[in-house]
Amino acid sequence: VSANSYDEVQDYVSLNRHSVGSQLVVVNSDTWEGLSADQQDALETAVRETREEDRACIEEETESIVEEWASNGGPEVVEDVDVEAFRSRARDYLLNNLEGRQLELYQDIVEFQPGS
Repeated sequence: VSANSYDEVQDYVSLNRHSVGSQLVVVNSDTWEGLSADQQDALETAVRETREEDRACIEEETESIVEEWASNGGPEVVEDVDVEAFRSRARDYLLNNLEGRQLELYQDIVEFQPGS
Protein backbone atom coordinates (compact mmCIF):
# COMPACT_ATOMS: atom_id res chain seq x y z
CA VAL A 1 0.00 0.00 0.00
CA SER A 2 2.73 2.45 0.94
CA ALA A 3 4.91 1.62 -2.07
CA ASN A 4 1.95 2.24 -4.37
CA SER A 5 1.16 5.58 -2.66
CA TYR A 6 -2.50 4.69 -2.15
CA ASP A 7 -2.45 7.06 0.81
CA GLU A 8 -2.17 9.92 -1.69
CA VAL A 9 -5.43 9.07 -3.45
CA GLN A 10 -7.71 7.44 -0.90
CA ASP A 11 -9.04 8.36 2.51
CA TYR A 12 -9.61 4.83 3.83
CA VAL A 13 -7.58 1.63 3.83
CA SER A 14 -9.06 -1.73 4.85
CA LEU A 15 -6.63 -4.21 6.34
CA ASN A 16 -8.21 -7.28 4.79
CA ARG A 17 -4.96 -9.15 4.07
CA HIS A 18 -6.07 -9.94 0.52
CA SER A 19 -2.49 -9.73 -0.62
CA VAL A 20 0.32 -10.52 1.75
CA GLY A 21 3.04 -11.42 -0.68
CA SER A 22 3.50 -14.49 -2.77
CA GLN A 23 6.30 -16.87 -3.35
CA LEU A 24 6.02 -18.76 -6.58
CA VAL A 25 8.24 -21.80 -6.71
CA VAL A 26 8.23 -23.63 -10.01
CA VAL A 27 9.88 -27.01 -10.41
CA ASN A 28 9.90 -28.99 -13.64
CA SER A 29 7.99 -32.26 -13.15
CA ASP A 30 11.00 -34.34 -14.25
CA THR A 31 13.17 -32.54 -11.71
CA TRP A 32 10.54 -32.93 -8.98
CA GLU A 33 10.13 -36.63 -9.69
CA GLY A 34 13.92 -36.98 -9.64
CA LEU A 35 13.99 -35.80 -6.01
CA SER A 36 13.72 -38.28 -3.20
CA ALA A 37 10.69 -38.07 -0.89
CA ASP A 38 12.97 -36.53 1.77
CA GLN A 39 14.19 -33.90 -0.69
CA GLN A 40 10.62 -33.08 -1.75
CA ASP A 41 9.60 -32.75 1.91
CA ALA A 42 12.62 -30.56 2.63
CA LEU A 43 11.81 -28.26 -0.29
CA GLU A 44 8.14 -27.97 0.69
CA THR A 45 9.16 -27.24 4.29
CA ALA A 46 11.63 -24.57 3.17
CA VAL A 47 8.97 -22.91 1.01
CA ARG A 48 6.47 -22.88 3.89
CA GLU A 49 9.05 -21.46 6.31
CA THR A 50 10.08 -18.79 3.83
CA ARG A 51 6.46 -17.83 3.27
CA GLU A 52 5.91 -17.53 7.03
CA GLU A 53 9.01 -15.33 7.38
CA ASP A 54 7.91 -13.19 4.43
CA ARG A 55 4.44 -12.74 5.91
CA ALA A 56 5.95 -11.78 9.28
CA CYS A 57 8.03 -9.10 7.54
CA ILE A 58 4.94 -7.81 5.73
CA GLU A 59 2.98 -7.69 9.00
CA GLU A 60 5.79 -5.71 10.67
CA GLU A 61 5.94 -3.28 7.74
CA THR A 62 2.16 -2.90 7.78
CA GLU A 63 2.22 -2.04 11.49
CA SER A 64 4.91 0.55 10.85
CA ILE A 65 2.96 2.13 7.98
CA VAL A 66 -0.28 2.22 9.99
CA GLU A 67 1.54 3.91 12.89
CA GLU A 68 3.07 6.45 10.51
CA TRP A 69 -0.31 7.24 8.96
CA ALA A 70 -1.89 7.61 12.40
CA SER A 71 0.74 10.11 13.48
CA ASN A 72 0.88 12.02 10.17
CA GLY A 73 -2.80 12.25 9.28
CA GLY A 74 -2.78 9.55 6.62
CA PRO A 75 -5.81 7.58 5.53
CA GLU A 76 -8.16 6.12 8.11
CA VAL A 77 -7.31 2.46 8.62
CA VAL A 78 -10.20 0.03 8.98
CA GLU A 79 -8.97 -3.04 10.84
CA ASP A 80 -12.32 -4.61 11.74
CA VAL A 81 -12.84 -6.36 8.42
CA ASP A 82 -14.89 -9.53 8.02
CA VAL A 83 -12.15 -11.40 6.16
CA GLU A 84 -14.02 -14.70 6.32
CA ALA A 85 -16.91 -13.17 4.38
CA PHE A 86 -14.48 -12.20 1.60
CA ARG A 87 -12.91 -15.67 1.64
CA SER A 88 -16.26 -17.41 1.59
CA ARG A 89 -17.55 -15.42 -1.40
CA ALA A 90 -14.29 -15.89 -3.31
CA ARG A 91 -14.22 -19.62 -2.48
CA ASP A 92 -17.83 -20.08 -3.63
CA TYR A 93 -17.20 -18.15 -6.84
CA LEU A 94 -14.04 -20.08 -7.70
CA LEU A 95 -15.52 -23.49 -6.92
CA ASN A 96 -18.55 -22.69 -9.10
CA ASN A 97 -16.66 -21.13 -12.01
CA LEU A 98 -13.37 -22.96 -12.37
CA GLU A 99 -13.15 -26.21 -14.29
CA GLY A 100 -10.60 -28.85 -15.14
CA ARG A 101 -6.98 -27.89 -14.65
CA GLN A 102 -7.85 -24.43 -13.28
CA LEU A 103 -9.94 -26.02 -10.53
CA GLU A 104 -7.17 -28.52 -9.77
CA LEU A 105 -4.63 -25.70 -9.45
CA TYR A 106 -6.94 -23.73 -7.17
CA GLN A 107 -7.43 -26.79 -4.96
CA ASP A 108 -3.65 -27.35 -4.85
CA ILE A 109 -3.13 -23.74 -3.75
CA VAL A 110 -5.76 -24.06 -1.02
CA GLU A 111 -4.24 -27.33 0.18
CA PHE A 112 -0.77 -25.78 0.44
CA GLN A 113 -1.94 -22.88 2.63
CA PRO A 114 -0.92 -22.76 6.29
CA GLY A 115 -3.36 -24.54 8.54
CA SER A 116 -4.63 -26.87 5.85
